[in-house]
Amino acid sequence: MGLRSWSLIVCTLNRRTILEKALLTAIKQTWLPQQIIVVDASTDWEESKAYILSSLATQTPTIQWHYINSSRRSLAYQRNIGFELCNSDIVFFFDDDSFMYPTCAEEIMQIYKQDRTGKIGGVAAGLSETVPELLVTEKTANFEPALTVGNCFSLNGLLARFHKLWYVLAISSEQNTYERADPRRYRCLRH
Repeated sequence: MGLRSWSLIVCTLNRRTILEKALLTAIKQTWLPQQIIVVDASTDWEESKAYILSSLATQTPTIQWHYINSSRRSLAYQRNIGFELCNSDIVFFFDDDSFMYPTCAEEIMQIYKQDRTGKIGGVAAGLSETVPELLVTEKTANFEPALTVGNCFSLNGLLARFHKLWYVLAISSEQNTYERADPRRYRCLRH
């Protein structure tokens, strides 16, 4: 299959500061998204929209930005609203506190690119405890493992997760089976 486009959908509720950091990692990808869609259920969503669009969207004129309100505070409902706006081949659903390493999207998209028969139904990014360089500051450069909680750590007082590709989840449409594979061996997926 040829090169594909991807869209990012992020649903949020009252988390403008961490949302900005998550979106910053999205616009610094080596394979940029075609669209970034934020679905905000916050009461002050218009202020957040103005802030995010003025601080980030202006840096990326090639990305289509949609920042819309959701009348319901429901992740599934908000994702469906975002999905209706998508016009790309692949959709990434990320939480507002998830940060992508710069090559995360490219690694995922390369898997789809290598899937010439269209058998891969989904790719999952795994969690990492190391901080993407983009977010390294004096405060985060030497964070103590004691600050970690599972696959998260405190970034300027906010809990943060980092997504990096660790495995491929291939879903076979013919056999309804699932298979995990090492991303360094994309060709090991059986179809």
